[in-house]
Amino acid sequence: MRLRIKTLLPKISLSIISFLFFLSILEVGLRVAGYLIYRERISASYRQDLLNPQDNRRFGHGIRQTERGDYPNEESPREKVYTILCVGDSYTFGGHSDFDRTYPALLQKKLNSLGLNTHFVVINGGSCEYNSSQVLRRLPVLVKDYDPDAVMLLVGAANSFNFALYNENINPFVEFIRNLRVYKMFRIVKLNLEKKVYPLFIKSKKVYDPQLIGADGYELCKPRWDKMRIYIESMSSLDSFNSLYEEVWYLHNKGRIREALRLCTDYLEDNPNDERLLCLYGYLTYKRGDIKKAEEIFQNVYELYPDSEQTMSWLSYFYNSLGRSGDPKYWNDVRIFCMALKFDPYYDLHTYYNLAHSYDLQSRYEASYVVDFLEEMLRDDPGLKKHHMFCSYYEYFRNQQEWSEKVKQWLRRDLEKIVRFCKDKGLELIIQNYPYNYPMANRILKELARKYSLSFIDHNSVFSNLVESSGIKGKYFADDNHCTDRGHEVMVENIVGSLLNEGIVR
Repeated sequence: MRLRIKTLLPKISLSIISFLFFLSILEVGLRVAGYLIYRERISASYRQDLLNPQDNRRFGHGIRQTERGDYPNEESPREKVYTILCVGDSYTFGGHSDFDRTYPALLQKKLNSLGLNTHFVVINGGSCEYNSSQVLRRLPVLVKDYDPDAVMLLVGAANSFNFALYNENINPFVEFIRNLRVYKMFRIVKLNLEKKVYPLFIKSKKVYDPQLIGADGYELCKPRWDKMRIYIESMSSLDSFNSLYEEVWYLHNKGRIREALRLCTDYLEDNPNDERLLCLYGYLTYKRGDIKKAEEIFQNVYELYPDSEQTMSWLSYFYNSLGRSGDPKYWNDVRIFCMALKFDPYYDLHTYYNLAHSYDLQSRYEASYVVDFLEEMLRDDPGLKKHHMFCSYYEYFRNQQEWSEKVKQWLRRDLEKIVRFCKDKGLELIIQNYPYNYPMANRILKELARKYSLSFIDHNSVFSNLVESSGIKGKYFADDNHCTDRGHEVMVENIVGSLLNEGIVR
């Protein structure tokens, strides 16, 4: 027996080595192929936006891009181009402001008006509701495609209610395995075999990168596959629109809110009861500042589709944005979000984090109300115990004080990784805090800048003084605490002053 084992041992060892060698070759091949396909699809989308932002019909990552006229041409007397990549959440994306009134767009115009011997390009890489892990996951893609000289960071507020990609116990070895392309390939094959959804990832000979899902924190654990298909299509490069809804969203993602609203209104004339268009119409109306009309639209949609998850999610988002959760004359967001979550607890991340966010804005319901609701869902579906997103929010409502400490550790961990990434890439990292008073995020951002001797732009002190001296909060902040157009102007004044004082721009 021992002799036989000794005889077989070299063959087994050779087989293992051969298998590992095969996996290594496969990994390299997948990375090369993925790089070529992904870069061709996403980079083409980005750069086509630069060349022809009005005509190009691509979603990409929803970058709010700058007009071609703001870029240097061959006749420009300036000697060099300095690119600043702004990353973060809705404060960077712009909140309710049109693209040309966001702080990145205004910053580019302001810097180029100073008459310096440099042409400045400022990229808006913000995405609404993004937490630090989502920004960290997205940052390498943006850096690769835009090759910036500096990264301007503002993130952390959403970590308090958006737990996408959160992982309390990160095992380096497990993370390494999960990042292997071979592992991801076998995961996709397994999911396709289990669900028989080959068209999900391959449609019209286009291969969708599953990283697009992970970048936003959506999980592949028992989702509703038709919704996943819609999401992947909306986040990927499209040569043409598959629906009227997508075309309106395209204009929205490009910051062309007025055009999107007009187009949505035109389409509703022929499709007056289209649920998705009606919800989008209410949202765009709200974005344009007509709150009363938006409320009428959402109430009408609710009367038409009272049992629809989509309607419930949009309705709760609307009231959450107004901060009216405690007002008894309105439906309460917490109750509505709980009801919306019950439709599909395995997929809709937005419902989870809007539930947490709306809870913070109200005083009517205790955390125990949400815990009882989630436990009822758990009794009805024990499989939720294995669902990371559900468990994270369940723990959040069960013990908020303990979770608050976890969020601080999580944010610090991600910010440290962003610092290391920028340092490795030779990028100037500029830290900002929030104009609005988000104590946890603002404190940690300031601590990070001090720890690594990074440039720090203190918006919070400036805005606090302005609001206190004027007594008019609405001049600088909208109802949901995002900056108004004037607020974005103040941010730019503060940024430019800091960049000049520290010699970052000259």
